[in-house]
Amino acid sequence: MIQFVDIWTESVTMDLSEDLTLLNKVRYWVWSLQIALQISLYFLIGMWIRKVISPIDQSVMVANRIAAGDLSSNIVIHSRDEIGRQLEAMNTMQDSLRSIVSEIKQLVEAAAVRGDFSVKIALSGKAGYIRELSELLDSLSNISETGLKDVTRVATALANGDLSQKIIKD
Repeated sequence: MIQFVDIWTESVTMDLSEDLTLLNKVRYWVWSLQIALQISLYFLIGMWIRKVISPIDQSVMVANRIAAGDLSSNIVIHSRDEIGRQLEAMNTMQDSLRSIVSEIKQLVEAAAVRGDFSVKIALSGKAGYIRELSELLDSLSNISETGLKDVTRVATALANGDLSQKIIKD
């Protein structure tokens, strides 16, 4: 006797609970790994941003100090990228300003304290506004020296009884 089985009406039952448990475990580990990667990326990107922003902040801080007249800032250069080159240029600018301030101090102290008008600011290697400022200060020193010598000449003549002398220098 031949028996025909209708495969469409017969149902098959399988226990998939173990597979479902495994699938849930895999899903849990994938989500955990994804969250861990996102947190790690967040911190790595944060550190990278701080690495970029920190030299820029230092550059702005030093520029503000220089603009306020404080030339004592210490510029630390950690890299040779664009920001490192910018900080190096600011360091050069600060050194140049320190140099011109020192020369101006020497000129003023020589004239005001010692009465020595022979001290001049060297013009070699200077350009732009620093050269112009140096030329003007040297000119002021020369004019002051000439006027002071003329006043001294007249005062000496007056002390000697010569009333015919006049101040002729402007």
